[in-house]
Amino acid sequence: MFRYAKHVKIYDRYVGRSIVQPKNAPKYKSMLKRLLNVFVKNSRQGIFEVYCGFKKEGNTKVKVEEAKSKLKELRKELKKIYPKSKLIIKDEKKEEECQHDRYIITEQLAISMGRGIGLLSEELLSPEDVLLDFNIAFCSDPGEMERDFKKLPDLSLDM
Repeated sequence: MFRYAKHVKIYDRYVGRSIVQPKNAPKYKSMLKRLLNVFVKNSRQGIFEVYCGFKKEGNTKVKVEEAKSKLKELRKELKKIYPKSKLIIKDEKKEEECQHDRYIITEQLAISMGRGIGLLSEELLSPEDVLLDFNIAFCSDPGEMERDFKKLPDLSLDM
């Protein structure tokens, strides 16, 4: 999927939402790094963007600051692998959230997934674990989803 891609966009609201969860955050980070490494090795090395969401509502100020710190750290880790990578975090509110499904979009192809990119992990025991309750579908028109996602305000990582 990345071989001829000049622009890859990944939309997964749970990258930001799970950044302070000890169980899920490492899975998302390792999978993002894996995808970025595949992009670097196999693509034309254009743009690689990751869009995610974070809800400040319902979180303590301490947890919000911890999440911002961990998102900054993730952004730096991705930049080390590929300096032109971007991590864009959207500020979700109760009435305005990122879409549930996850997407990987290039200029040639768009797919939606029922589970997040953190699905794959070194901690999985067998190939059956990867395939359990997982759906990948062709997305014929990702434009509306992208517009809705981009309408959300960016989350400032300034402390």
